[in-house]
Amino acid sequence: MKNNYITKVVLSVALLGLTTTAVEAAVDAKQTTPVKYDTVQSLDAKVIEAKKAVNTFKKTRTIKTHRAAQKAVNKIHGHVSGHYAHEKQKLQKQINIVLKYNKLK
Repeated sequence: MKNNYITKVVLSVALLGLTTTAVEAAVDAKQTTPVKYDTVQSLDAKVIEAKKAVNTFKKTRTIKTHRAAQKAVNKIHGHVSGHYAHEKQKLQKQINIVLKYNKLK
């Protein structure tokens, strides 16, 4: 009799735990918002920022400005649109040319 009662108690506690977990997961799923992709304005802002960083790198040719320019170019998502992919390639080519023909300070 005791074993039967203990088994029922253990099963009910396990069922309660599973139910609680399932309810919490459902609530979390409703609260999270879908990932929003960059809008055109934010991509344009990233391109402008990258152009400024690359121009600064071309003028100063230091390691610090190279890292900043490379990070700015890497923030541009090239797969979103052909225009942004082309801009990213142009900026990366400018960085590579400076690295190829100039020594960093």
